[in-house]
Amino acid sequence: MNKMIKIALLLALAIGSFACVQESEPEEPTATIVSEGSVASPVTLTLGTPHQGSINGAESGQYISYYKITLTTTTNVKFAISNMSAAQDLMITFHNTNSTYQTYIFQADLYLTSTTGEALSITNIPAGTYYYSILNFDEGAITYTVSATSFTE
Repeated sequence: MNKMIKIALLLALAIGSFACVQESEPEEPTATIVSEGSVASPVTLTLGTPHQGSINGAESGQYISYYKITLTTTTNVKFAISNMSAAQDLMITFHNTNSTYQTYIFQADLYLTSTTGEALSITNIPAGTYYYSILNFDEGAITYTVSATSFTE
């Protein structure tokens, strides 16, 4: 084979290989919003420390986030949900046992028409561990800030 033909073939092969390589843009990772905690293992809240939370939408089948807080003395507590990524229809329940999340001290069904959120205040809660659940009736998943702070009357 002629030296010129060999060089032409190698050049054609190199150009063809280069043309077959197509650079693509990397895909953006998709953030998945998930509900937090479970009946058996709720997320621990610390009095006075906000927590960035999330909850799936109702269509997911996992549309409840579970939290717990331990009080060392009788305390007035304001539970708040704020900075919501979307307005949602939520049920917020405060329980004194986590065995079934069926026995509750306070329950509120809130249809929040803004992302500002809502606060629930409960006075004279005896020392102990308490459980707080947020149920999402809407289809869309959301993120939010959940907090428990003490207050005086």
